[in-house]
Amino acid sequence: MKLSIQHYNFNQLSMKDLIDAREHAHLQFMNKKNVVATAVGRYLIRLTDIDVNGRYKPDLLKTKRTLANSVVTNFSWPCVLVFVAAWEDNAALAATDDNVPRSIYLEDGRKIPVCVVEAPQTSEVSKNTDELSLSYPTNLMGGGFPVKVFSQQVEHFATAGCIVTDGHTYYLLTNKHVSGDEGQEVTSVIGTEPIAIGVSSGRSLGKVSFSELYPRLDREERQSEL
Repeated sequence: MKLSIQHYNFNQLSMKDLIDAREHAHLQFMNKKNVVATAVGRYLIRLTDIDVNGRYKPDLLKTKRTLANSVVTNFSWPCVLVFVAAWEDNAALAATDDNVPRSIYLEDGRKIPVCVVEAPQTSEVSKNTDELSLSYPTNLMGGGFPVKVFSQQVEHFATAGCIVTDGHTYYLLTNKHVSGDEGQEVTSVIGTEPIAIGVSSGRSLGKVSFSELYPRLDREERQSEL
Protein backbone atom coordinates (compact mmCIF):
# COMPACT_ATOMS: atom_id res chain seq x y z
CA MET A 1 0.00 0.00 0.00
CA LYS A 2 1.32 3.46 -0.87
CA LEU A 3 1.61 5.70 2.18
CA SER A 4 0.50 9.31 1.96
CA ILE A 5 2.37 12.18 3.60
CA GLN A 6 0.00 12.08 6.61
CA HIS A 7 1.39 8.68 7.68
CA TYR A 8 4.79 10.18 8.49
CA ASN A 9 5.55 12.31 11.54
CA PHE A 10 8.28 14.45 10.01
CA ASN A 11 8.65 16.48 13.20
CA GLN A 12 10.51 13.49 14.65
CA LEU A 13 13.31 13.97 12.13
CA SER A 14 16.61 15.08 13.67
CA MET A 15 19.21 17.48 12.32
CA LYS A 16 21.37 14.46 11.51
CA ASP A 17 18.54 12.99 9.41
CA LEU A 18 18.35 16.21 7.39
CA ILE A 19 22.11 16.48 6.92
CA ASP A 20 22.35 12.82 5.86
CA ALA A 21 19.58 13.36 3.31
CA ARG A 22 21.09 16.56 1.93
CA GLU A 23 24.53 14.98 1.51
CA HIS A 24 22.93 11.95 -0.12
CA ALA A 25 20.98 13.96 -2.71
CA HIS A 26 22.94 17.21 -3.14
CA LEU A 27 24.90 16.26 -6.25
CA GLN A 28 21.84 14.67 -7.84
CA PHE A 29 19.81 17.83 -7.27
CA MET A 30 22.57 20.17 -8.46
CA ASN A 31 22.62 18.35 -11.81
CA LYS A 32 18.97 19.17 -12.39
CA LYS A 33 17.76 22.16 -14.40
CA ASN A 34 17.38 25.42 -12.42
CA VAL A 35 18.71 24.06 -9.10
CA VAL A 36 21.23 26.49 -7.61
CA ALA A 37 21.59 25.39 -3.98
CA THR A 38 20.40 23.03 -1.23
CA ALA A 39 20.07 23.52 2.52
CA VAL A 40 18.33 22.10 5.58
CA GLY A 41 15.60 23.79 7.57
CA ARG A 42 11.83 23.78 7.92
CA TYR A 43 9.21 23.65 5.19
CA LEU A 44 8.15 27.04 3.87
CA ILE A 45 4.37 27.38 3.78
CA ARG A 46 2.83 29.65 1.14
CA LEU A 47 0.78 32.46 2.63
CA THR A 48 -2.09 31.32 0.39
CA ASP A 49 -1.94 27.92 2.15
CA ILE A 50 -2.83 29.47 5.53
CA ASP A 51 -6.45 30.23 6.34
CA VAL A 52 -7.77 33.21 8.31
CA ASN A 53 -7.44 31.22 11.55
CA GLY A 54 -3.76 30.45 10.93
CA ARG A 55 -4.38 26.80 10.05
CA TYR A 56 -2.88 24.87 7.15
CA LYS A 57 -5.27 24.79 4.19
CA PRO A 58 -3.48 23.86 0.93
CA ASP A 59 -4.27 26.03 -2.08
CA LEU A 60 -5.15 23.76 -5.00
CA LEU A 61 -3.63 26.21 -7.50
CA LYS A 62 -0.12 25.49 -6.14
CA THR A 63 1.52 28.71 -7.26
CA LYS A 64 5.30 29.02 -7.12
CA ARG A 65 6.89 29.17 -3.68
CA THR A 66 9.31 32.05 -3.06
CA LEU A 67 11.05 33.57 -0.06
CA ALA A 68 8.64 36.50 -0.34
CA ASN A 69 5.33 34.59 -0.43
CA SER A 70 6.05 31.84 2.12
CA VAL A 71 6.89 31.62 5.82
CA VAL A 72 7.96 29.15 8.50
CA THR A 73 4.99 28.34 10.73
CA ASN A 74 4.39 26.25 13.85
CA PHE A 75 3.29 23.42 11.54
CA SER A 76 6.34 23.61 9.24
CA TRP A 77 8.08 20.22 9.33
CA PRO A 78 11.85 19.62 9.01
CA CYS A 79 12.99 19.21 5.40
CA VAL A 80 15.72 19.59 2.81
CA LEU A 81 15.37 22.93 1.00
CA VAL A 82 16.12 23.05 -2.73
CA PHE A 83 16.51 26.50 -4.28
CA VAL A 84 15.84 26.96 -7.99
CA ALA A 85 16.57 29.91 -10.29
CA ALA A 86 13.18 29.61 -12.00
CA TRP A 87 9.97 27.84 -11.03
CA GLU A 88 8.63 25.26 -13.48
CA ASP A 89 5.77 22.78 -13.18
CA ASN A 90 6.75 19.15 -12.62
CA ALA A 91 4.73 18.18 -15.70
CA ALA A 92 6.97 20.33 -17.88
CA LEU A 93 10.14 18.86 -16.37
CA ALA A 94 9.05 15.21 -16.23
CA ALA A 95 10.11 14.43 -19.80
CA THR A 96 13.67 15.60 -19.06
CA ASP A 97 13.94 14.02 -15.58
CA ASP A 98 14.68 17.46 -14.17
CA ASN A 99 11.81 17.55 -11.69
CA VAL A 100 12.83 17.65 -8.02
CA PRO A 101 11.24 14.78 -6.03
CA ARG A 102 8.95 15.58 -3.09
CA SER A 103 10.94 13.32 -0.78
CA ILE A 104 14.39 11.79 -0.31
CA TYR A 105 14.50 8.10 0.59
CA LEU A 106 17.61 6.86 2.38
CA GLU A 107 18.78 3.25 2.25
CA ASP A 108 17.80 2.60 5.87
CA GLY A 109 14.17 3.56 5.17
CA ARG A 110 14.19 7.15 6.38
CA LYS A 111 12.00 9.52 4.36
CA ILE A 112 12.89 13.22 4.27
CA PRO A 113 10.53 15.80 2.69
CA VAL A 114 11.86 18.25 0.10
CA CYS A 115 10.77 21.89 -0.17
CA VAL A 116 11.43 23.64 -3.49
CA VAL A 117 11.81 27.42 -3.36
CA GLU A 118 12.34 29.86 -6.22
CA ALA A 119 15.32 32.13 -5.54
CA PRO A 120 16.27 33.93 -8.78
CA GLN A 121 19.61 35.64 -9.12
CA THR A 122 19.56 39.36 -8.36
CA SER A 123 21.88 42.15 -9.35
CA GLU A 124 24.73 42.97 -6.97
CA VAL A 125 23.77 45.34 -4.19
CA SER A 126 25.61 48.64 -4.26
CA LYS A 127 28.20 49.11 -1.54
CA ASN A 128 26.92 52.65 -1.05
CA THR A 129 25.38 52.57 2.44
CA ASP A 130 22.73 55.13 1.38
CA GLU A 131 21.29 52.54 -1.03
CA LEU A 132 21.23 49.51 1.29
CA SER A 133 17.98 50.39 3.10
CA LEU A 134 19.10 48.54 6.22
CA SER A 135 16.74 48.35 9.17
CA TYR A 136 18.53 49.09 12.46
CA PRO A 137 17.10 48.64 15.97
CA THR A 138 15.92 51.67 17.91
CA ASN A 139 16.69 50.33 21.39
CA LEU A 140 17.81 46.76 22.16
CA MET A 141 20.15 44.73 19.94
CA GLY A 142 19.88 41.04 19.24
CA GLY A 143 20.02 38.32 16.62
CA GLY A 144 19.20 39.52 13.13
CA PHE A 145 20.35 43.13 13.37
CA PRO A 146 23.00 44.46 10.92
CA VAL A 147 26.67 44.82 11.88
CA LYS A 148 29.57 46.26 9.91
CA VAL A 149 33.30 46.97 9.88
CA PHE A 150 35.35 49.45 7.89
CA SER A 151 38.43 47.91 6.27
CA GLN A 152 40.63 49.09 3.39
CA GLN A 153 38.25 51.99 2.68
CA VAL A 154 35.29 49.58 2.24
CA GLU A 155 32.34 48.92 4.55
CA HIS A 156 31.54 45.21 5.05
CA PHE A 157 28.05 44.26 6.22
CA ALA A 158 26.64 41.09 7.79
CA THR A 159 23.80 39.99 10.04
CA ALA A 160 24.19 39.27 13.73
CA GLY A 161 23.54 35.64 14.56
CA CYS A 162 22.96 34.27 18.03
CA ILE A 163 24.72 35.42 21.21
CA VAL A 164 26.73 32.77 23.07
CA THR A 165 28.84 32.73 26.21
CA ASP A 166 31.67 30.69 27.65
CA GLY A 167 30.49 31.56 31.15
CA HIS A 168 32.67 34.64 31.35
CA THR A 169 32.43 36.60 28.10
CA TYR A 170 29.55 37.04 25.67
CA TYR A 171 30.15 36.63 21.94
CA LEU A 172 28.09 37.62 18.93
CA LEU A 173 28.31 35.18 16.02
CA THR A 174 28.57 36.64 12.52
CA ASN A 175 30.39 36.19 9.20
CA LYS A 176 34.18 36.04 9.27
CA HIS A 177 34.51 38.65 6.49
CA VAL A 178 32.96 41.15 8.89
CA SER A 179 34.53 40.11 12.18
CA GLY A 180 38.01 40.23 10.61
CA ASP A 181 41.25 39.87 12.55
CA GLU A 182 41.54 39.96 16.33
CA GLY A 183 40.89 43.44 17.69
CA GLN A 184 38.89 44.64 14.67
CA GLU A 185 36.20 47.06 15.84
CA VAL A 186 32.65 46.00 14.92
CA THR A 187 29.91 48.64 14.75
CA SER A 188 26.16 48.95 14.29
CA VAL A 189 23.54 51.68 14.54
CA ILE A 190 21.00 52.47 17.25
CA GLY A 191 18.25 54.53 15.66
CA THR A 192 20.42 56.84 13.55
CA GLU A 193 23.53 56.93 15.74
CA PRO A 194 26.52 54.70 14.86
CA ILE A 195 27.88 52.81 17.85
CA ALA A 196 30.78 50.42 18.50
CA ILE A 197 29.38 47.14 19.81
CA GLY A 198 32.61 45.22 20.35
CA VAL A 199 35.85 43.93 18.86
CA SER A 200 36.62 40.72 17.04
CA SER A 201 37.92 37.89 19.21
CA GLY A 202 39.90 36.47 16.31
CA ARG A 203 38.17 33.13 16.76
CA SER A 204 36.48 31.54 13.76
CA LEU A 205 35.11 28.20 12.66
CA GLY A 206 35.31 26.63 9.21
CA LYS A 207 34.27 23.16 8.13
CA VAL A 208 34.01 20.63 10.95
CA SER A 209 32.69 17.10 10.71
CA PHE A 210 29.25 16.42 12.17
CA SER A 211 30.63 13.72 14.50
CA GLU A 212 33.19 16.17 15.92
CA LEU A 213 30.56 18.82 16.61
CA TYR A 214 28.02 16.36 18.05
CA PRO A 215 29.97 13.35 19.37
CA ARG A 216 27.04 12.19 21.54
CA LEU A 217 24.67 12.00 18.56
CA ASP A 218 27.30 10.15 16.56
CA ARG A 219 27.79 7.59 19.33
CA GLU A 220 24.03 7.08 19.67
CA GLU A 221 23.72 6.56 15.92
CA ARG A 222 26.46 3.90 15.91
CA GLN A 223 24.93 2.12 18.89
CA SER A 224 21.52 2.04 17.19
CA GLU A 225 23.08 0.31 14.17
CA LEU A 226 24.52 -2.52 16.28
